[in-house]
Amino acid sequence: MEPSLPILSQTYRGSELINKLKLVWPNLYARTLTDRYLCNAAGVLRWMTVILESEELHMPEFAPDALLSLSLADLPCFDDAETKERIGTAISNYGPVFAGLREDGNPPNVYDILESPLMIATFWSHPRNLICRTDVWKLGTYNPPEIVDWSAEAIARRGLLQIDHPSEIFHDLDRKLGRVDVDFFSPTPPDFIRCCWHNSAQAAQAARDSNISLFEAVRSFTVRCEEVQHHEGQLTLPLRSLKYRLICIARIPSPGEEAASEHLYSCDGMCFQPEYGNESNHDWTCNDPGRYYLVYRKSRVPQDMLLNGATPLERVFIPKTYELDQLFCGWIEDSRKEKASSKSAVPRDDPPTDMQ
Repeated sequence: MEPSLPILSQTYRGSELINKLKLVWPNLYARTLTDRYLCNAAGVLRWMTVILESEELHMPEFAPDALLSLSLADLPCFDDAETKERIGTAISNYGPVFAGLREDGNPPNVYDILESPLMIATFWSHPRNLICRTDVWKLGTYNPPEIVDWSAEAIARRGLLQIDHPSEIFHDLDRKLGRVDVDFFSPTPPDFIRCCWHNSAQAAQAARDSNISLFEAVRSFTVRCEEVQHHEGQLTLPLRSLKYRLICIARIPSPGEEAASEHLYSCDGMCFQPEYGNESNHDWTCNDPGRYYLVYRKSRVPQDMLLNGATPLERVFIPKTYELDQLFCGWIEDSRKEKASSKSAVPRDDPPTDMQ
């Protein structure tokens, strides 16, 4: 289907594009529940584009064209009946692209759309969005280690984190970026990390104590990563740490439930509200029990880490016969301790002024 709405990024760049995108949100023109679910997903991608453009980066082009057109659409802020009808009809025309995502017949929600096979095959499979390279080290009895290829789609599916507790973000990433059986992944920290959070247990605790803020537990995290290189029979792992900050949290509705506007944050932690749109059903918090879709943005400033007394920026050489499990056992133990300590004490609501 050809896009029926003009795309801002084809005409504008930089501050002009940012201002145009931030002015009007797609849900301003949504007329049905199906349209509002679709506009939730488009709103998340629209804000991700704003974040990248503010750092003088560009959102990689992706399909399906319907979601690209809607998320980057040049939307007018007029409220006359003719404009509402024209834009509303255009939004409704995009719905059939995603109509078959759910087997129960209900319209696809923000999670269904953003994690759909079309999005996995295109947007999340883009190299900038993969958690590791497609060339994977095959270890074990191979001498030297053999390089095998994983499909970008398989890695993209692997990049979605499913968590029940905020502390599991680091634990799940550590597991996915480390060794799996005899495969060793070379991490490439993506522009964005996404999570599906089932918060029922923490919400029950927050309901018993009004001072508890679950938002503080999910607003940022630090991930340890390394760029695996191979040279003359040795694996090289220069280590870094990167901070990721929450830029979007969307409530995933139950079947038939009304769409809730996504909450948006800049990288300094400030909440964003567009001038037109997005205000409908915005009064919710992640202390409410349910499922949430979280998107994090990578910090632009990596921090070097120490390993076994190595100085910053020093390469750490791992002989080819070295048991790589030994390298990660300390990390795994650390993450278990962090997970246990965070579960015993949920952060209380004392919001900082920023997310530095």
